[in-house]
Amino acid sequence: MIETQSIKGWQIILLIVLFTFLASAIILLIARPPRGTPILLEPTATLSPITVYVSGEIVQPGVYQVPRGSRVNDLLLLAGGLTKNADGSSINLAAQLRDGQQIHIPPVTQIPIGERNIPISTNQVIPSPGNPIDLNQATFDQLEALPGIGPTKANAIITYRDTKGPFLSIEDLLFVDGIGESTFEQIKDLVFVILP
Repeated sequence: MIETQSIKGWQIILLIVLFTFLASAIILLIARPPRGTPILLEPTATLSPITVYVSGEIVQPGVYQVPRGSRVNDLLLLAGGLTKNADGSSINLAAQLRDGQQIHIPPVTQIPIGERNIPISTNQVIPSPGNPIDLNQATFDQLEALPGIGPTKANAIITYRDTKGPFLSIEDLLFVDGIGESTFEQIKDLVFVILP
């Protein structure tokens, strides 16, 4: 009889211990902070490439797609490099490329634009919508005759042309010191660009 009671007492103690562990586990599950929602990482947008055209004394002339921010040198390497007749000194290899731009590599025998002798006559071409001037060949007097361009800006255009190379488009005027949108709007129909 005494033996039976001790077994029941042992069973009660075991049940109490089991219930204590079970209750502790339930409390831990309930008290545990909820998990946060997972963070979804969106892929970063990649910039679309730009399309440029390279012509002249280049191994593989043609239209190329290059990453935004590419330089003229990157394009020339992609196109196989310069030919042996190329005048590489007339090209700014560090210039950044723009979408739709054309780069022309002249031969050595061609006289660079900055060294051409443009005859000055008393019958200078006065820029007008029917008679625009070429930014790459215009004289100081022709540039100064443009509306909104005085001697300082005419000199800045010539300096830009001599240091950066020929204008590739009339929009390149916006890179010249002192020429902003309003000045550009005044002269955009009076100028054009002939690429060398």
